[in-house]
Amino acid sequence: MMKTSIKTALLALTILLPALAWAHDFEVDGIYYNLNGNEATVTYQGMNPTQYDEYTGQVVIPETVTHDGITYAVTAIGPNAFERNSNLTSVEMSNAITAIGDYAFSYCSRMTRIVIGNSVTHIGNGAFSYCDALSDLTLGEAVHFIGSWAFSSCSNLTTLTIPNSVISIGESAFRNCSGLTSVEMGTAVTDIAKDAFVGCSNLQRVTTTNIAAWAKTNFENEKANPLYFAKHLYLNGTEVTNVTIPGYFTAIGSYAFVGATSLTSATIPSSITSIGNGAFNSCTNLTAVTIPNSVTAIGKSAFSGCSNLQNVTIPNSVITLGSGAFADCSSLTSVSIGNSVTTIDDMTFCRCQALTGVTIPNSVTAIGSNAFAGCSNLAAVTFGNSVTSIGSAAFISCSSLTSVTLPEGVTTIGANAFQYCSVMTSILIPSTVTTIGSRAFSSCPMLTSIKVPDSVTTLGNSAFDGCSSMTSATLSNALTMINYGLFRDCTSLTNVTIPNAVTSIGNTAFYGCSALTDVVIPNSVTTIGISAFENCSSMTSVSLSNSITVINDNTFSGCSTLESVIIPKGVTTIGYNAFANCYGLASVTIPTTITSLPYYAFENCYHISSLTLTGEGEWRGGTIMIQRPVEVYINSQITGVKGMYLKPSHVYCTAMTPPVCDGNSFTDYSGTLHVPASAVAAYSTADYWKNFTHIVGDATEFGDVNMDGSVNISDVISAINYLSNNDTTGINIVNADMNNDGTVTITDVIALINMIVGSND
Repeated sequence: MMKTSIKTALLALTILLPALAWAHDFEVDGIYYNLNGNEATVTYQGMNPTQYDEYTGQVVIPETVTHDGITYAVTAIGPNAFERNSNLTSVEMSNAITAIGDYAFSYCSRMTRIVIGNSVTHIGNGAFSYCDALSDLTLGEAVHFIGSWAFSSCSNLTTLTIPNSVISIGESAFRNCSGLTSVEMGTAVTDIAKDAFVGCSNLQRVTTTNIAAWAKTNFENEKANPLYFAKHLYLNGTEVTNVTIPGYFTAIGSYAFVGATSLTSATIPSSITSIGNGAFNSCTNLTAVTIPNSVTAIGKSAFSGCSNLQNVTIPNSVITLGSGAFADCSSLTSVSIGNSVTTIDDMTFCRCQALTGVTIPNSVTAIGSNAFAGCSNLAAVTFGNSVTSIGSAAFISCSSLTSVTLPEGVTTIGANAFQYCSVMTSILIPSTVTTIGSRAFSSCPMLTSIKVPDSVTTLGNSAFDGCSSMTSATLSNALTMINYGLFRDCTSLTNVTIPNAVTSIGNTAFYGCSALTDVVIPNSVTTIGISAFENCSSMTSVSLSNSITVINDNTFSGCSTLESVIIPKGVTTIGYNAFANCYGLASVTIPTTITSLPYYAFENCYHISSLTLTGEGEWRGGTIMIQRPVEVYINSQITGVKGMYLKPSHVYCTAMTPPVCDGNSFTDYSGTLHVPASAVAAYSTADYWKNFTHIVGDATEFGDVNMDGSVNISDVISAINYLSNNDTTGINIVNADMNNDGTVTITDVIALINMIVGSND
């Protein structure tokens, strides 16, 4: 029994195979058909429409076809019948055809002409999609429904006449028909689906006879405008310039009038509660619009690009004002914002170049990014008392804004918020602000001073970069970082106090502050970034923190009036060009903790005349490249001075035991070596020291003002007494003159204190 069943099954499968091998039932005159009762449907050869390229040139579909002596009416073109047929150039169908199936002619890339018969009522989804050579289209007078994507991407189609029989046009039906310039709508169209004409970038003219039907399509249910990019709307042959929206609509849909450049005014009835996204976007000749008190929401970019719109009143009913709602309304001179709006969203009034003033109502809590960016004539802004945040670039390039007072309650000023406000002279930052973003006030060249309240814990990179008129700045005591480029190119800044909580000063923080005269860096600072004080050409002194371990590349490069610098004990690295081009630098003190000192650290410091080595142990920092003879001071705790590569005019070494030298310690021995009197014999026989032609025994510890053989607090007292009464009793002027400028000043006292703290613990 089992064997008989298997044989039976195999026989049945063999009988079925020929039927499964083909999608068509028969072929007549090169056209393939399927039977459906007494009717025939045009189809393709084989199981797959792309298996054969069976149709070539012009195809004429007959009204009837005879097969095995029976005549069938040809009533439909089936799904995928001609899909991807690259040899088909045109099709004519008889008036017996009533339907064209889904994707029937999709991707027929050489088909240039199609005539749809007068009995066709239904054009299927994607039926002629991507027929990019199609330039001649005739729709029959019986078509009721054009399916979704039916003619999408037919890029050579230039004109379109939709017959009066058409009721419905499907979603994206003519999407991306980029060559389409004009559309004439039939009188029966009542439903145009979403994105029906989106991407028709050259569509200039739409003609309709029924504005209410067209309006219904565009306004109800917030549908996206099917006539996207249409520039001109015609009603009964006359171009529409003033539109009155019927009172039975409750919403103006998204993109309803987008790009309608002929529109000069619009009357919105009180039945409307919302204006959709982009509803009047790029209506460049719209000069006036009245928004009724019934409207609660204005969508994104609703009036964006209405370049002739001159004034707007946003009623108190409006709660939501979408991003970019009035962006690029370049003729807008005034706007009244209703007292129910809670947020001025991103780009809402961006590039409204004629806007001169604005009042933010008390209902608003946030001003979004780029909200008023590029409003170049905005001279006055009044902020409501509920605003808590100013978004990034909110007022960037408001080049007429002269002063700003932010209300108490604001906590955040975003990045670039007031950047390029080129005539702004003052801004009041309230005590509630905690964060100021990067470049918030960058390139405000008329801003004269700034006070950052102690509530601020974050002050972003380059916040005041390029504020070239700023003479003074008060920073928050809560700051722990001076960020990258904070005061870069603030060329009028004369002094600034760095708060005691700051631990790091970022790269280029004070770069180009050419009026900055002196800087005190608190002991909390452990890091100074690259080029932090580069080109501070008026800075005469700097007090470095004892917590610093690295002086980075170019940190003080170009500080051409800097006279002296004391590198504190603990610094291990001096970066490339750290003090390059400090032309006025006369005195340098460097500790033995230095382990890395590049050849060019003091490049072009032509006037260094005094070099002091402090600390204890052996010098191992590397070459000290100074391009002239200098006086060298070596304290008593130093045991080695290898590889310095110096040309001394005088060497004052107070160590009783000669420090270890090598052949690169000194490049010239014609100067005078000053040592303790009791150590002259030891230096006269020590390697390399003995090469000095003049060795004298008159050296005392540098800074040993009271001549007691050590440097201690009593030396500071002696120096202060000297400054107070100029009493030279017991004073060694050479040792008290720490910066070697011929006088004893408070700078010398500071240097002496640093020596005691940094070198002798």
